[in-house]
Amino acid sequence: MNKSEMSHETFLTIRNQRFFRERFKTNTSSFRKLFGNLLSANAFANNTEKSFLNFLLDMSETKYYLSSSSDATFILLNRDWKSLVSFRYCATLNEATKRVLGNQAKCIEIVELHSAEKGQGSLIMEDFISLSEGIKLPLALFAETEDLVKYYKRFGFINHGNLGIDNEFLLLRIPPNI
Repeated sequence: MNKSEMSHETFLTIRNQRFFRERFKTNTSSFRKLFGNLLSANAFANNTEKSFLNFLLDMSETKYYLSSSSDATFILLNRDWKSLVSFRYCATLNEATKRVLGNQAKCIEIVELHSAEKGQGSLIMEDFISLSEGIKLPLALFAETEDLVKYYKRFGFINHGNLGIDNEFLLLRIPPNI
């Protein structure tokens, strides 16, 4: 079983646990307050970062719960507990991603995407494609299997080969007009 499969099994196991759900509800409230305060205080000079935080606020208002993990990723978990995405705003890119993106210095990396019901992952991907196009940042992800590569190609990702640390496939989706 690869890392993606193990992570997916973990998601399926814990998504219905009361402690897990309570943590997400509590974290959502805390993050929404923090991000709202940061935006109100004009803590960001960069409009892209402001738009990213506004996206998190919009998504976590009624559609998703918002949390973070210890590896500096954000997590959106839909409110019916059927899908989850972990992601990060990357201002520091690894060498392989830098080489492929050229002059683009930032991206949104999708670290994990899980769904317990067919079609739920696609809904999250649509939200992230809209974000990417709205703030004009590429989406990046690393996939471990050919099946995952095929899945993400449906959303316009391009496979750039086995460029990950553990030989994963680097996939990028670059929005038009950047």
